Amino acid sequence: MTDLQVSDRNITVSGTGDTVIWFNAFAEESAGLRAKLTESGIGGFTLVTVDVPDWDAALSPWRAEALSPDSEPFPGNAPDYLHLLTDTIMPEVSAACGLSPRRNLLAGYSLAGLFAVWAFWQTDRFDAAASISGSMWYPGFAEYVCSHAPCRVPEQVYLSLGDRECRTRHPLLSAVQENTERVYRRMQELHADTVFELNPGGHTKHAAQRTAKGIAWLLGREGAR
Repeated sequence: MTDLQVSDRNITVSGTGDTVIWFNAFAEESAGLRAKLTESGIGGFTLVTVDVPDWDAALSPWRAEALSPDSEPFPGNAPDYLHLLTDTIMPEVSAACGLSPRRNLLAGYSLAGLFAVWAFWQTDRFDAAASISGSMWYPGFAEYVCSHAPCRVPEQVYLSLGDRECRTRHPLLSAVQENTERVYRRMQELHADTVFELNPGGHTKHAAQRTAKGIAWLLGREGAR
């Protein structure tokens, strides 16, 4: 395992495979995910975990109002972060660790899951995506995905939610399952190899286990297309 810092981002690299999983996360998520992936028994990949401390800013695709009076609006800085990820972090990590990626997979949980799907509408640098409990409630996101063409159709897309995530009185958050299903149907229209799974529990239930499950599905689908 190698720890790096690129552009003030703490990065952890583990594994030696030529399929590289770029996982945007809070730093504390990394160890749990590595453990669950090890338990899955799937090898042949490199996991690169990028710590994203400015979560709501870096991963929101455009400006949006705050979810509550006690929270801040979403600044919509994902275009800047995606540029940093593809043009600085990915090449510098690859050079430092001697990586020659055959495939680049983008994965994330919650808002990072939204980012993992949105990125395909902005760049062709990734091959597949795993969006676990993705924040598809984000204002205008499902409409955007359904009305615009991606820069590249993902080879595989894994989508999942907890089956209790939509059970809220919040008008935006309650639409998360409906919108995720819209995104899933859009991926089918684009002929991406895709799946949508519901897992027991709410938004934070078994996060590492569910993330590992999504990544394992992507790895198991290699060569299916």
